[in-house]
This record gives sequence, C-alpha cells and structure tokens, in this order.
Amino acid sequence: MSLNHYTKLKPRKPLNRMSLRKIIEVNNEVDVRIQLCERAGGESTVKTRNIKLNNGTEIELHTVECRNGICEECHKFNYHLEPHEDPPRSRGGKVSLEQSTMLCRRCHNTKKGQPMWNGGKPNE
Repeated sequence: MSLNHYTKLKPRKPLNRMSLRKIIEVNNEVDVRIQLCERAGGESTVKTRNIKLNNGTEIELHTVECRNGICEECHKFNYHLEPHEDPPRSRGGKVSLEQSTMLCRRCHNTKKGQPMWNGGKPNE
C-alpha cells in the first residue's frame, strides 16, 4: 500500500484533565484555600473558568492563587505558594486547615519526593 492511499483516523474526543468529581471537590475547597493563604500572609485571588465536559455540558472551576506569602516550611517570602496535603491526595488527603500547609514550589517538590528542576538542570 502506498502512502497516497491511506485511511485517516477519526479524531478522538479530548479527554478531560479533571473528572467531574475532582472539579466539585476543588470548588468545595475554595474557602479553605483562601484561609490557608491568609494564614501564610499571602494575597488570595479566586479565578473562575468554564470547563466543557465530554458530554457537552459546561461547569465552572474555581481555583485560588496565593501570591506574596511566607512558605510554612522554609519561612521565606515567595511570590507563589501551593497547598500541600499530608497525607497526599493520592492517599485520601484533603485540603483542610489542620492537614495542609502553604509551601513554595521548592519545598512542595521536596515534600512530594520528586526531583526539582530549574531550566532543565537539577537544583542543588
């Protein structure tokens, strides 16, 4: 069979990066994430975007960005903080004031046990 005679594959539907259950879970955590950001001395911003599910319906996703706060691990001022759950979400952890801390990217990667990368080179 030559390259001129081929059958095009049908395009697949794009997969959602987040399931409906996960979107609802994240939306329910907005108030706690704002409180965590305030505890770290940061400024919280709630961002909303519409996500189209595979069945055609749209749902709002509310995310909280924490800027200009103090990392609860290294105690350094940082522009961007992330919540860290202990135990992690993969083991049933939830975002809560008791089980979560706001960490900078470097400390969060260290806590997760993943290598840290900076511009393609490992951080020292």
